[in-house]
Amino acid sequence: MLNRLESLPLPTLALLHGSCLGLGLELALACDFRLAVAGTRLALPEVRLGLVPDVGGSTRLTRLLGPARAKEMVMLAAEVDAGQAWQWGLVNEVIEPGQQEQVLTRWLERLRAGAPLAQAAAKQVIDGLFDTRRGLELEGWAQAGLVRSEDFTEAVQSFLQKRKAEFQGR
Repeated sequence: MLNRLESLPLPTLALLHGSCLGLGLELALACDFRLAVAGTRLALPEVRLGLVPDVGGSTRLTRLLGPARAKEMVMLAAEVDAGQAWQWGLVNEVIEPGQQEQVLTRWLERLRAGAPLAQAAAKQVIDGLFDTRRGLELEGWAQAGLVRSEDFTEAVQSFLQKRKAEFQGR
């Protein structure tokens, strides 16, 4: 589904508000533009469950932020606020609460001002510079091994028992 979203010829825009975690952030990463309301929190917390992002989050995040910041967000489950996400290049704009409609209207006007065929071609060229399929293969391989690990079992048990997980690296 996210690959289809990413490969749409039309520009896509995500509005982030509140908590944008895990699959929610992976969905936003598949969009061309991301706008975040001030105070929004973004994170990929899967490692706390003994897993990794598995629908392209690692790949798309690395493409946007580079390996160092992507590792910080994925391996440490680092949570960033909208301001920090903007500084890192994860979101295109931070919106003050209550200004969403005006800002979205401005973005839509800017997008409508461009030639659709040229925008689609530009999107295809830019996205074509990165191999998302290979990243998805690697994520799938990693996830397949992790769901059979003792650490994953511990993550599930600790979640159900409402306690901190004690990972053993097995």
